[in-house]
Amino acid sequence: MSTAMNIYEAILTRRSWRTYNGLRLDEKTLDNINAIIERENKAASSPLLRAPGERAPRVVLLEDESLNGLSGTYGCIRGARHFLALVTGPSQAQMIEGGALMERIILLATMEGLDTCWLGGTFSRSRFGNSAALEEGEEIIAVSPLGHRSPNTRFAERMMQRLVRSARRKPFAELFSGVNAPDLSVLTRPSDTMTDRERMSAVFDMVRHAPSSRNSQPWRGAASHDTRHARLSCVLHARLSPIDMGIALGHFLMASESLGMAWEISYDADAPEIELNFNR
Repeated sequence: MSTAMNIYEAILTRRSWRTYNGLRLDEKTLDNINAIIERENKAASSPLLRAPGERAPRVVLLEDESLNGLSGTYGCIRGARHFLALVTGPSQAQMIEGGALMERIILLATMEGLDTCWLGGTFSRSRFGNSAALEEGEEIIAVSPLGHRSPNTRFAERMMQRLVRSARRKPFAELFSGVNAPDLSVLTRPSDTMTDRERMSAVFDMVRHAPSSRNSQPWRGAASHDTRHARLSCVLHARLSPIDMGIALGHFLMASESLGMAWEISYDADAPEIELNFNR
């Protein structure tokens, strides 16, 4: 895997691209991506939030020209030869875990120099489902093209970006409590020189940059005074809000991992709310 980009750079670099160059990925890149997917699916087989017996989410890589353009994505995506598809069960916990898994793979693909775009509604579930060989109780809840963007974006893509304001994020203080927003000097320092509060602030800032459906940013975070406890909660209850919560959780865990922080996780499905207790 390329080491030219770290997780912070991947989070800040990732954008939603809807127009691709129409070329098939080379075999080396496909081998790398398939290895990433296999590894991350295996890691996701251990329950994080879901109840015992619930099926683990998984991501599959699809290559089928019929999925592109008007037939598969209703004209939203053009020129893509490959798609990531998130396959999960119907429970809220499965969807949250699935969102975290898919976003992790998307960020790792970003580190490989590839472009993506989360799609939660503008794709044909029947067409993608036929290509993914779904098992009973599974559905494809989201997909993403995977490839290299075209140097020329379409007018429709530029208008869509403006309408959803995809690059904008709410202020740190509106989303998080218990710590202040980090300054640039903190984010560029080695993690072993940061205080616990600075590391917690950096983690939440990476959550702030997480993508969400219609850029709704439905998650909120809080840290205890000693930053040994954290909480992620959801303020919206739309169909894709559990996926958005999973994306935020994925950012939280990947940023924490890069800073040497590990957490024990508990989950309240009624809230929904994720509690994180500092483990080391």
